[in-house]
Amino acid sequence: MKRASRVRMGLYARILQDKLGQGPRKPRDRIITDAAFDYCVEELRGKAMYFAQSGLIPTFDGPGNTIIKSDSFIDENLHRDLNRACYTLWKDQEGNVDWHPRSNDMVLNLIHPSMHNFIYDRSPFIQDEVVGVSNALDFMGKGEPVGGQTPLVRENEFRSKFGIGSGKVLPEYWSDKYQWLPANVGFREDGSAEFMSYVNNLHPTKFPEIYRTIERLVDRVIPAWNHCLREVPRFGDETFAGTDKSRFEWIHEAFDEDDDLWTPEFDVKEFRHKDVELTHQELRDLEEECYHDAEDPVEFDEDEYQRRMNEGLPPLTPNVDDEAMAEVKWVKYRDTILPDPKPFEEVDYTPKQSLQEKFKKDGLQIIVKMVSIELTPEKPEFSAGSWHLEGQMNEKIAATVLYYFDSENVTPSHLSFRMQTSSYLNDDIKAGQDGYNYLERVYGTDLGAQGGFARSCVQSYGDVGTPEGRLLAFPNVFQHRVSSFKLQDPTKTGHRRFIAFWLVDPHRRILSTANVPPQQKDWWTGSGEVPRALWMLRKRGRIG
Repeated sequence: MKRASRVRMGLYARILQDKLGQGPRKPRDRIITDAAFDYCVEELRGKAMYFAQSGLIPTFDGPGNTIIKSDSFIDENLHRDLNRACYTLWKDQEGNVDWHPRSNDMVLNLIHPSMHNFIYDRSPFIQDEVVGVSNALDFMGKGEPVGGQTPLVRENEFRSKFGIGSGKVLPEYWSDKYQWLPANVGFREDGSAEFMSYVNNLHPTKFPEIYRTIERLVDRVIPAWNHCLREVPRFGDETFAGTDKSRFEWIHEAFDEDDDLWTPEFDVKEFRHKDVELTHQELRDLEEECYHDAEDPVEFDEDEYQRRMNEGLPPLTPNVDDEAMAEVKWVKYRDTILPDPKPFEEVDYTPKQSLQEKFKKDGLQIIVKMVSIELTPEKPEFSAGSWHLEGQMNEKIAATVLYYFDSENVTPSHLSFRMQTSSYLNDDIKAGQDGYNYLERVYGTDLGAQGGFARSCVQSYGDVGTPEGRLLAFPNVFQHRVSSFKLQDPTKTGHRRFIAFWLVDPHRRILSTANVPPQQKDWWTGSGEVPRALWMLRKRGRIG
């Protein structure tokens, strides 16, 4: 069995032996200062030591938002059993394959929450959480459809009673048509996980071994969720593992006109003839600006401009003097003088709370997906995915776990992460009107407005590889997307297979498979006599 390299042990050893960063350094290129590099080395040592204790790596940890990875957290037996489960489900689908819509028959859904999800005004609903795993088929045909808003289900003691602030979530982020159905997960006396209701689209009596395998994976990944989740109480301090403050001092003032923020210094003679490529539009804009500022401007020849544009020649700039040309080149060429970090402080990566302990009474709700991406010589490449968060607001997804358990004959792939924040500056930051170039470079985002509209203000947080054997966990605050990948040997088939868990906010309770009897027609057609209630629902068109 192939496994990803669990850790680059040579690098790991160098970190612990204080040898990282001792060699020659290449010149920085708009990334970090030397002091920031030294800070990163110190932080890497702390993460390496924590990995030695826990087997988990906080690969990204901003204040309260952490992405966890590990290539060694899932043992060989569980890894093997997940592959067996995948093969069993793959064989079970032969002749009735569920290709994901608009995937060009490349994404094979083995377990997917969009199939037979809860549909308002159609799906049967039971108020009490009575549908389990072994008894799930007994409830087929029971329950009544409900419409309108999400049905009220059992509340638990952790549900918030009050709202804070005036922020509203737009209605398009909710659905009054459907909802993914989580399975309820409880905890045994020894703390191990147990499905209390069936996993939607995983037959509860046909695949008991797969249920047990997935339960073992739930057990194993909860510590990763403990790392990446934070609790925001109504009163008191937030609770989370890892760094709890910014690594940099707050920037209180940043005016783009301040030459002290930039390097190299502006010099007319140097930059007038500097090899800095300006686009035709930039030259045209510069010419127009200088035309309006000139006391005796040279008239602009539109016909000559059009002729040069048609021939691929740059526009003439008769009104642009040396200083103006040098300045526009300098602005395009210059680099920011980046701030140095605060003095390094040791970080405690130990989780401050445990999901098993905090929610032992009420348990968790988890949505399950298992997918195989299949490539062939006829379809050799999988395109990059779209940026997204998981689920809709009524599904209340708090965090994700991904485990990549099988890769065969495909090139490396990764997940990219980014986050959107407000495009409006904090009132404590002084800057020129719409002059945010320095701040945009420091924070790696777009600020202010353009064309009367707020800009995207999306910050990229980089990529995390997804080799076979890798576990990833992260809160549902990061937009993310999968990169493209293709066959290594284009003459042979290949695949990438993974399982996903989506954790419903454990402070809230949503309707689950414990409230909704199975809706899969093929689950009862071969199980004996069809219950009369189920037959009536089918006759009325409420089940397929």
